[in-house]
Amino acid sequence: MEAARKFVRLDDFKLSYLIAGSGSRTILCFHGHGKDATDYLFLADDQKRIISVDLFLHGHSTFDKHKRLYQNPLKAADLHMLIQAILKQEQVTKIDLLAYSQGGRFALALIPKIINQIENIYLVAIDGLNDKNIYSWTQRRKIGRKIFKYFSKKPKPLEKIASLLVRLKIIHPKLHDLLLHYTADQKSFERSYEAWAAFRELRPNELELQRSLKQFSGHFILMMGQYDQIITVKSAKAFLKRIQQPEALKIVNNGHDFFKPESKGYLKELLAQN
Repeated sequence: MEAARKFVRLDDFKLSYLIAGSGSRTILCFHGHGKDATDYLFLADDQKRIISVDLFLHGHSTFDKHKRLYQNPLKAADLHMLIQAILKQEQVTKIDLLAYSQGGRFALALIPKIINQIENIYLVAIDGLNDKNIYSWTQRRKIGRKIFKYFSKKPKPLEKIASLLVRLKIIHPKLHDLLLHYTADQKSFERSYEAWAAFRELRPNELELQRSLKQFSGHFILMMGQYDQIITVKSAKAFLKRIQQPEALKIVNNGHDFFKPESKGYLKELLAQN
């Protein structure tokens, strides 16, 4: 499907997005880490208009790296203003929201701020389900970010530590395989660090989410892969229990990647529930 690339700007933020399809239904999409806005174009048709956003550090979205990694990371208020600029530019008043993996961190921070503009919420294997784990805790500590930055430049010691943790059965072998996948590409691994640092303030406020969803009348669905070892079904269940939405969980026969050719059908089926 042919798509048009557009931009909105705020201070040093330049947020890129693709728009494709037509029809009265508009779906705002956030992709996962290492991906870009093109991921969702297969969903566009004559009934659905897709607005697919490039996350910062991906695609064509840019910001001042030094400022946003070390001094003033992206905040929910910044994201809110940028998304409102997109909706104004596209003359959209109501949307469906679709987010996958790291894009879920953006969605969870945004939902309470635009709940009155959302008709349906579809979350897929999203990041940000646990704001109190070691990943999130170290993300907000300067020493933690310094350690990750060191390993992003010199990943071999980290690979050895991960191998030891697998042998001690502290982490799952698939997590080790994922780490090796990232560290095999130095540029990709450095981007992992940059995203980890720049997005550290995009955290879900679970009380605000709970309040927002309590009166929400549209579909709220969290779809998880049964075999996902990156974002687990267990973490999804705990999150949904905390925000009092346990019935939102939908488990399918998949791992973490929902954009393989054989897995895209799950996303089409998910959007059919409207």
